[in-house]
Amino acid sequence: HTGDTNTAIRFPAGDTFSVETGAVEALRVDSSQRLLVGVTSSSANVRAVFQANSAGSAGAGVVQIARGNTFTAADTNIGNLEFTDSGANVFARIQCESDAESAAGSDHPGRITFETTADGATSPTERLRITSAGNVSIQNDSGKFTAGTGDDLQIYHDGTDSKIDNLTGDFILTNTADDKDLRFRTHDGSGS
Repeated sequence: HTGDTNTAIRFPAGDTFSVETGAVEALRVDSSQRLLVGVTSSSANVRAVFQANSAGSAGAGVVQIARGNTFTAADTNIGNLEFTDSGANVFARIQCESDAESAAGSDHPGRITFETTADGATSPTERLRITSAGNVSIQNDSGKFTAGTGDDLQIYHDGTDSKIDNLTGDFILTNTADDKDLRFRTHDGSGS
C-alpha cells in the first residue's frame, strides 16, 4: 500500500500473522491457529478470543451476529449459534427470531430458542423459548423442568394435565407473604 503508513500486515512472532489499522493491532492469528481480537496472546484452549470492544480496551467483550437487512417480518430468523461436528451435523442450536414485525425506531421484539437433536434424529428441535415478554416455556409435552441430581423435582405438562412430581424427601410449599394464606383454586374459582 502507499501513503497509509499506520495500516499494516505484520508477522510479529514466529508463525504469527497480524493486521494493524490506525497504528493499533486489530487482529492476530497466532502459532496455535487462534484468532485473537483485542488481545495479543492467550492461554485459552480455544479457536477465537474476543477481548473488549471497539469503544475501548477496558470494555465488555462483544460479538455481534447481524442479519443482512434492517426491518424484518414476524418469525424471521435473525441469527444462530450452531454446535456441529466437522461434517456440519447440528447437535444443538441457539437461535434468535423476531417475535413480531420490526418497525423503524426502537421496536425490535425478539425471542431466543434453544434446540437440541434427539437420539436417533438428524436435526434439532426447539426445546426451550424465551419470548420478548420474558416468558420462559418448554416447547413440548414430553419436556420437563427438573431439579436435583436425580431429577427429583419435576414440573411438566403431559399433553392433558399439568403436574408437579416430587420423587424424594418431603414436598414443602412455604408462603412467606404477609397474610400467610396458602390457597388452591379450581377452574371455577372454588377451593381453599
